[in-house]
Amino acid sequence: MKEATAKAKLLLQMPPVLKERQHTNTVLEANTSLHAHHDEKYVFTDITFGISDRANTSLHAHHDEKYVFTDITFGISDRKRTISVRDTDGTLRAASWEERDRMNQIYNPAPGRNVVLPKLFDEENLKSALVRKEYEFILDSVCVQCEPDSSVYQRVCSGVYNAIDTHHHHHTLHSTRHYGPMCFYLAWHQRIDSLLVSLIQEERLSDAADIVFLYQLIHKDSKSAKLNIDPSQHMQFIKGYIEEDCLQRAQVQLALQAYQDLQQQRQQHQHNVNTAHGL
Repeated sequence: MKEATAKAKLLLQMPPVLKERQHTNTVLEANTSLHAHHDEKYVFTDITFGISDRANTSLHAHHDEKYVFTDITFGISDRKRTISVRDTDGTLRAASWEERDRMNQIYNPAPGRNVVLPKLFDEENLKSALVRKEYEFILDSVCVQCEPDSSVYQRVCSGVYNAIDTHHHHHTLHSTRHYGPMCFYLAWHQRIDSLLVSLIQEERLSDAADIVFLYQLIHKDSKSAKLNIDPSQHMQFIKGYIEEDCLQRAQVQLALQAYQDLQQQRQQHQHNVNTAHGL
């Protein structure tokens, strides 16, 4: 049982939510004397591993190519590994994030990840997959293929979350590891109203209150956060959000009223049953 629980926790571990990494353009050296270096001969030596003078026909006509220098020392994390690029004009610079990802995947491959991104993440293919509601498959794939702060990862996840929210398909990610990041995304962008409607209609009032609480944690200056209502008072807590911050007030109020009416009908039905049995 413990082994199964540990495995379940691993499989349901939420992907991290990070800010998109910024483009880097750090120049280490600008050496114009190396311009047009295809006319020269070079011997490259890896001092750490003692590799030198290896013949490589792929360097033929290398004047149109860049040189990439990668520190492949064992034990260094991919984030901290030194990777630099010598451009054809002689400029030595730090590798871009895309170049770093490619070099890290070549020398220290992550399981299941491709050096070249799958065509699934192209705009047209992604749209087709979203139409087929393959939300979880897309999110699982991008988690394997990309770093969580890469532009591709951010674009793909945003597209999936937006599609789910637009079509009210929030239930498709319930009980998956992607549900938490989706809730955070919607709360961050102040778009939790459709999710609240779905949760209230599914009679998950506690979960709906948790979403409002997450919204208030992110947006501490929101009007509903200043009401200081106890989150355990689910109905009042949600009503406070509806009155102060809700952008789709009519829809959320209607869902909440339908929930209250249903609860009253059930209570009345139970009362009638008890009365009929003399209780």
